[in-house]
This record gives sequence, C-alpha cells and structure tokens, in this order.
Amino acid sequence: MKKIKQILLLMFIILHCVNTFASGSVSVSKHNIELEKGDSTTFTISGDNVAGLVEIESSDSSVVTVDNDKYFFDTTLGEKDVTINVSAKKGGKAKIKVILSDVATFDEEELTGTEIIEVTVNDANGNNLDVKNIVITSVGFIILFGIAFVFGKNLIRKK
Repeated sequence: MKKIKQILLLMFIILHCVNTFASGSVSVSKHNIELEKGDSTTFTISGDNVAGLVEIESSDSSVVTVDNDKYFFDTTLGEKDVTINVSAKKGGKAKIKVILSDVATFDEEELTGTEIIEVTVNDANGNNLDVKNIVITSVGFIILFGIAFVFGKNLIRKK
C-alpha cells in the first residue's frame, strides 16, 4: 500500500510540473466596415498563444487601404493585439484579407486560414459608387435603346 501511495504521489508531481499550453488562435474584431469617402477606422487582430506572420491586404487599394500589410505576432512578448488603420479612398466595395501565412501555436500546431472583412465606401452623397454596375447598366440601356430604335423604325416603315 505504501508503494502505491508513493507511485501516485510521484505521478501527481510529474503531471503538475509539466508545462502545457492552451491551443492558440487569431481573430479579427470586425467582419463588415462601412465608411464615407475620406474617412478612416480601425480593426483589431488578436492573438492568443501564437507566434508568426500575419499578412493584411486590400482587394482594391483604389477603394480602401490598410496602413500595415504584415505583422509578426509573438504573444509571449505581451503583443496580443494589433490595431490596423483602414482608409477610404473612393466609393465602392473591397475586401480586406487577414491571412495567417506562417503562424503556429506554442505547442507547435500550425494555424492556417484567412479572415475576410467586407468594406463598403460611400461617396460624399452617401452613394456606393460601383463603376462596374454603372457601366453594365449604361451598356444595357444603350442596347435597349438600339433595339427600340430598330423595331420602331421597322414599325414606321410598315405603315
């Protein structure tokens, strides 16, 4: 019985002396941003028990830009949050991607993935100017006008 108590005590000491880490994670504070042309805002990238490189990119830098395109996390140094500035350049829509390019937890588990932040920028009048939609709509009206002109002209001749 004494031998069993000694073994249990030894196992208890060994198990409590081993360093264990919680699983790590990276998250963003916002997934949708709406701005007026010329305005800016921020979002936060938070890390917990991680170290590695996070890349930040805008899908359309003519609509929205970010002030920092790469950030190296090392939460052992107390750097758990980084604030990223977002600036609205012109009306339209863009996506900001936060890419975990080389990130691992402290127990050496690789973290991968991409967080997407949808950004809408309104012009000074509050309109979301999406040039692609304006061009497509304009082309549609031109085609419709052309068809009406041809058919209208044929109807006039038949009389």
